[in-house]
Amino acid sequence: MERPSANAAMVAFGSISVQNGRVIVFGWLFDAKNTQSAQVLGQQYNEALTPDTARHIAHEFADAIIARLGGGINGIAESKIFYISDRSGNKEVWEMDYDGR
Repeated sequence: MERPSANAAMVAFGSISVQNGRVIVFGWLFDAKNTQSAQVLGQQYNEALTPDTARHIAHEFADAIIARLGGGINGIAESKIFYISDRSGNKEVWEMDYDGR
């Protein structure tokens, strides 16, 4: 399979399917400039289907990419941010992911 040329250092792509109530994802990271040994990372995920499964797996894969390229440094894709809001008139603790959801 010939890859299209890219003006990028790295290219990430994957595939997703649902089988028997489970989400199956394959994710790859390739070095776009290295023709001899291009694959940098290959991950497979197999998790129960929920409304957030694909998003959760995308966060895991993003962290795996950061760990690989950052020499083992953990990514922030699965981090949680907690904050207090008094918008309702009462102080309430809220939680969100790093991407705002």
